[in-house]
Amino acid sequence: DWSWANVENISVGEHKVNLRYERTEDHYRYELNASGRVEVDFVARLPLATVVEGVWIDGRRVEEYEVAEELQCVAVGLPRMALRGAKEIEVAYRGGVGVMLNLPEAKIGMADRGVKINRESYNPQSHHYTLALAGVAEQSYDVELLTLSEVQSVEGGEVVSRSGDKTTIRVVMPTAEEGELADLELVVKL
Repeated sequence: DWSWANVENISVGEHKVNLRYERTEDHYRYELNASGRVEVDFVARLPLATVVEGVWIDGRRVEEYEVAEELQCVAVGLPRMALRGAKEIEVAYRGGVGVMLNLPEAKIGMADRGVKINRESYNPQSHHYTLALAGVAEQSYDVELLTLSEVQSVEGGEVVSRSGDKTTIRVVMPTAEEGELADLELVVKL
């Protein structure tokens, strides 16, 4: 759940750019600050199922932007712009869904017993967010989702908790051949 980030001293040619990012309930805000004049191709990559409601640069609404559904995100691209000093970009949105990686502490020689995500997709016509999972047969896993859209129903798992914009779904992997991972499709209707 990346609700904010601050990255400093990104090298762009001879100059440095700082990036500050923040996600609120209805806006993504990006503040870029360059030490000199640089050309920027800006693309915001938002969770699947995000609906973009508008884009602003330095407080002025812009109409010239592209929204594209990509494999694992919704991309919001702006035309190339010159950046010198500070510039603020805001993207108004509603909804969105994405898997939150829950990575345990890895140790050398430790067996890999975690659930694997083979595919993530979203169908805007049916409003289905789908995860193709693989894991140890008959083992249960908790899958955490960033759910900025309301969850209507779940197939292939059970909602065990909801807290703010996080939903935890427990899946139990089916049986599989010995030594093989079990496959499961988790479908979340938004």
